[in-house]
Amino acid sequence: MAHPAARPQHIAADGCVAMSETVVGVSSQAAAQLRQSLQPFPRLTLAPLPTPLDALPRLAKAIGDVDLYVKRDDLTGLAFGGNKARYMEFILAEAIQHGATAIISGSNAHANLPRLVAAACARIGLTCHMLLRGDPPSSLEGNLLIYALLGGEARFVADDAYYHDFSRLAEEWEAELEEAGERVYVYDDVDSTSHTVSLAALGYVSAALEAEEQFAAQRWQPDYVYLCSAMTTQAGLAVGGRALGASAQLVGVSARDKQASPTIAGIANRTASLLELDLPFATADITNVDDYIGPLYGSPTPESMEATLLAARTEGLLVDPIYTGKALAAIIDHVRSGRIPGGSRVLFWHTGGTPALFDHAIAATIEERWSERRGPGSQGSEAWSA
Repeated sequence: MAHPAARPQHIAADGCVAMSETVVGVSSQAAAQLRQSLQPFPRLTLAPLPTPLDALPRLAKAIGDVDLYVKRDDLTGLAFGGNKARYMEFILAEAIQHGATAIISGSNAHANLPRLVAAACARIGLTCHMLLRGDPPSSLEGNLLIYALLGGEARFVADDAYYHDFSRLAEEWEAELEEAGERVYVYDDVDSTSHTVSLAALGYVSAALEAEEQFAAQRWQPDYVYLCSAMTTQAGLAVGGRALGASAQLVGVSARDKQASPTIAGIANRTASLLELDLPFATADITNVDDYIGPLYGSPTPESMEATLLAARTEGLLVDPIYTGKALAAIIDHVRSGRIPGGSRVLFWHTGGTPALFDHAIAATIEERWSERRGPGSQGSEAWSA
């Protein structure tokens, strides 16, 4: 089975922090020790790493008195990119090691995960099968359209049965596929205690190392790191940051789950254990805010739409109002309310989600905003002024 070349035995509390006057990075010894802890785990090369670390001066000026940068994990290469590409480097390496020819996983029907799993499977020659929460759509758009384009197979599961029945349904599908001659690897992203969730988090333990190298090279060190996460990504960054002795406060912004901090702490503990690191995490060690989800998961909020428009019009930076736009909305709110002190260095870790911009409801909202900006000489609804 053809697959990408492996890296060297790489198939192997909320509150403010004090501002530092000087830029101080992590120690080279801590970085070397963390690399050594990661080294035994098989890993594929799927994403073009490192992803860029870019300044956002115009967006920062529009928000307030902050020094703002973005970590561009929307540029991880696979099918519009996103944070799950880093997961797949570890998940699919283990799957190949086990001789798998097929992957079964699960997610919400409109989420980013199915798209990235299908893209990674297509890249290395595995078949992709997803149990998707929700009803079959009347038409394909956004992430689900890309998933179908990539050849992913899907079975839709009603909302009220999805979490309760995922394991049973995955086992039944696994039996069917194996009877047909496939060898199946199950990536269980539903049970936060699963081995595969902790394994996926290694992608962001490694990302913490990558980011610290970039901070040192650019002589810029964040006081705050914000990202959209309710589970795996924040857990991996928490483990990597603590192992490296990083000083920035990590702030996760949930777009899905209320009170996600206990779940994230649990994943961080299991990930640290997987790496044989003595790094215990309590719920109080995890800052994850759930004020920006809105009334319904999977829908934009006025604040996330404003953040999406502001990023696009000040920096040409595309975020989506379902996930990353909510993290950016939190940054904007925290700066303007003073929760992030003036003069702070803030990193917005962009975790991807671009295809959501092509969802019909979101496109309609953008179109409506654009129509409202028509100039006095425009003629009818087709004469728009951006």
